[in-house]
Amino acid sequence: MKKFVTGILVGLTLFAGTSALAGPVNKLIGAKVQGVYSLEKNGKSIGDAIIIDGKAYAPVRTISEAAGVGLTVEGKTIKMSDITVNETGDYVLGPDSLALANEQAQLRGTISSAKGLLKASQEALKTYEDALTADAARAEPLPGAADALKTNITKTKAEITKLETEIKAAEARVAELQTQLDAMKP
Repeated sequence: MKKFVTGILVGLTLFAGTSALAGPVNKLIGAKVQGVYSLEKNGKSIGDAIIIDGKAYAPVRTISEAAGVGLTVEGKTIKMSDITVNETGDYVLGPDSLALANEQAQLRGTISSAKGLLKASQEALKTYEDALTADAARAEPLPGAADALKTNITKTKAEITKLETEIKAAEARVAELQTQLDAMKP
């Protein structure tokens, strides 16, 4: 029975990461198991937990998979992430990563809209410049047309610069969010 308890405790020490194990593990070695509880999710058994000194100890991998949290072990560190991989190999987002992905999607929509406005502004600029060239080629230019066209050209160039700056900033933020999401992947 001692070997069984020691085996369970060693296994839990390697794969468990609950706050209960934050204290000294040495006091658990040789401790009497007070009970074994079944872990269930939606009525389906997913594993067992043991009770020692009134505290439940369950395998972290079992709990993380049930909660949809990614888990990796690197050396002596157990890392949980907000992104996990489902049975079909697709990434499933948790609440924190979902918020980042939503922000990223909104920024992509903003970028798309800004690119549409940028294209329209560039086309308007070309139209104004062509009209200014045509007005200058006239034998008698239209009174005030050149000044109005130059004003529109200046305003449109300023709008183009503003849109290009907004697009670059949004694209940089999208890349930053992608880096954060990639760091969350198991």
